[in-house]
Amino acid sequence: MTDMNRLDPQTPANGIPDLGVPESGPILNPFAKLVKILTAPAEAADAIRRKPDVLVPVAVRVLSPLRPLLLKFPAYKDTIITTLDANPGMASMTADEIQSIANMSALSGLAIAPVTVLIVWLLGGLILMGITKAFQGECRYKQILSLSGYTAVFGLIGGLLTAAFGLVTGSGYTQTSLTSLATL
Repeated sequence: MTDMNRLDPQTPANGIPDLGVPESGPILNPFAKLVKILTAPAEAADAIRRKPDVLVPVAVRVLSPLRPLLLKFPAYKDTIITTLDANPGMASMTADEIQSIANMSALSGLAIAPVTVLIVWLLGGLILMGITKAFQGECRYKQILSLSGYTAVFGLIGGLLTAAFGLVTGSGYTQTSLTSLATL
């Protein structure tokens, strides 16, 4: 590196280009980031930009689809049983066989939902990174995943509050059926 580069304010003395990541500020642990994303989103975004992590965002993304499925699990199984009963090809099956298929289908749905959400999240992060790079933006894939994962906390908390309200009051989205939506 020449002395000329050291005097240029755009090129740091260490030769590493600045990606616009602020160096100052505390490094927050994942729990502190969760609290900050709710109380001070700008500070949380800066902390995530400085030191992105993906363990908590992965956990949030995995738990998000399980909440509605677990709350509606009995209705989900009943829908599968009704569909199987209506299928003429299943007429020769006993009620126990249909129940067994419904249980297997419902449990496989619980297992596949988090995997599907993770795949969509990872692909969405790649698309967002491609768009950012196309417009000469500076980012890292881990930053995109971390920030989008932490912001998903809002949806998870909102869903949990809605579910709790529905379970306590006996109303809410847990009681909604497709036939009641058709009247709208």
